[in-house]
Amino acid sequence: MTSTTPPSAQNSSAQNSRESAITFDLTGTTVRLVADGLRVTRKIETSSAPGVTSAPLADVLAAIRAGEKPSLTPPTRFTPGFVALPCSLPSARFMPSRQKAAEALLAVLTTAAENSALADGAAGALGHVLDWIHTDAPGVEGISVTGTGANGTPRTGRAAATAAVERELARGGVVKQGEFTGDIEDFAAFDVETANGDAGSIIQLGVAIVRGGAVAERYSWLCRPPKGLDYFDEANIAIHGITAADVAGEPPFAQQVEKFVAAVEGLPIVAHNARFDFTALTRACRADGISVPKLEFACTYMWARQLQLGLPNLKLPTLAQAAGSSLDNHHDATADAVACAEVALWLMRRQGVGSVRALSAALSLSMGSVGSGRMRNVRYDPAAGLSSSGDSEAAAVAASAVSSGSGGSTSSASGASATAQTGKPRTFARKNPKWDAAKTPDTIPDPNPDADPNGLLFGQRVTLTGDFAPYDKGFLWEKIADAGANINKGVTKKTTILVAGPWDSVTSKEKRARQLRDEGQEIDIWSEKDLFSALGLSPEGDAGTAAAGSPTSSEASASGFGSTALPGDDGQPPF
Repeated sequence: MTSTTPPSAQNSSAQNSRESAITFDLTGTTVRLVADGLRVTRKIETSSAPGVTSAPLADVLAAIRAGEKPSLTPPTRFTPGFVALPCSLPSARFMPSRQKAAEALLAVLTTAAENSALADGAAGALGHVLDWIHTDAPGVEGISVTGTGANGTPRTGRAAATAAVERELARGGVVKQGEFTGDIEDFAAFDVETANGDAGSIIQLGVAIVRGGAVAERYSWLCRPPKGLDYFDEANIAIHGITAADVAGEPPFAQQVEKFVAAVEGLPIVAHNARFDFTALTRACRADGISVPKLEFACTYMWARQLQLGLPNLKLPTLAQAAGSSLDNHHDATADAVACAEVALWLMRRQGVGSVRALSAALSLSMGSVGSGRMRNVRYDPAAGLSSSGDSEAAAVAASAVSSGSGGSTSSASGASATAQTGKPRTFARKNPKWDAAKTPDTIPDPNPDADPNGLLFGQRVTLTGDFAPYDKGFLWEKIADAGANINKGVTKKTTILVAGPWDSVTSKEKRARQLRDEGQEIDIWSEKDLFSALGLSPEGDAGTAAAGSPTSSEASASGFGSTALPGDDGQPPF
């Protein structure tokens, strides 16, 4: 038997109750297990979905024993997961960050069904389940307990996710192809340390060379910074500990960079936040009056950002720990280069690819380059894996990623008026890319109350930041609102999803979202590709509908980034 209770009455009774309980706080649903019942509370109310539904616990467990077992449908990159419950209780929706809690819910119900005392409603029997939670599901984010265990031990509180759980969550991200067991092509990892706030003031170059799928060579070169950039800032010294006295007897940068170039010759390079390291290299070479070496590079920070790993942040120490590597001497250039190499190997293996170029292609990221005119940074590029790169593996993996990540199409009533004349999504030419990309419309569309309540965006509060070429934000707002989401211009304590498009630095909105997430707020940070796929958009096809004035194909080829290009690619460091 299932009953429905108004949310206000249910909340009031729950607050006044001292009963033992286990609460599974899933993304869209809260499931509360108490001695006499199972209560399912939908966080988002609709006319067809009452706030709270409950069933007697004895009935739930009896149904499970009779074969009506609960089941779990795991989430994908763009759709939530669901726990199907017995006794006509509504399904519980959850996101990847709460999959462990959902799995624990299934295990609890299965275990409880096998416990005759609990099934028969014996007093205090729930304490055994509280003990089970603390023994077999410790530290799982989203589970809280109230009451005492079978032996009278207080079981009250909420534990944060353990490092082991964080690492396990990190393995369930985007389009996981399966562990790669083949050969990984050789590559190098690179890092620099600087004397002051000028990126060109390089005083240490660190390199790790990967051969045969493992770090085989490590190099560290201290150097005197280029002339004119050779002062030392106390703030920089506090970070890496290298002083002017430490490099006074070392060769100048121009001499040490030759050793670096010889070590990485012919290899693709990875760096964490590669924009900084290769801007530093370019500026230092120019300051010393020497040619910038021709190098091709990828960025492990951009890889991790595209993969939506579910980690607290994307800092190098955090990623190194998730990769099973230790970084005991952070901000030593060689130690950081080794950690970056280990992170790159981990991400390539977990995504099932065997080269730096292949993973960049699979994640729709271009390769960056220096030494051929202006510096080209790593950018989001939907055609990265399908261009004339000659890398068949990259093209195959990219095609697989696109097909695996495609979402269902979502029609938009309000968006229809915007596309009625052309029949295609609204796009626009970029005359001032930076500020055109940052513009937000004046009018925020209302969420569609008739949207699918089980949709990934339904009931969410969404904020956009960065560039979303070839679409303007007004068009995307209309599509998001039509899916039932609330649009926010800024990041607040009510924001549930921030979509971060490419930009020339981490935006203030993304910084705020990560700060709130570190403080415990549940905010998912998506890439623009996540949003496009969730809305059923195809930027590859839609880019061709840009208004007159967009770059021609030859112009796009010359820049390397087409309509996704952003400021900072003019050959000058982005200071």
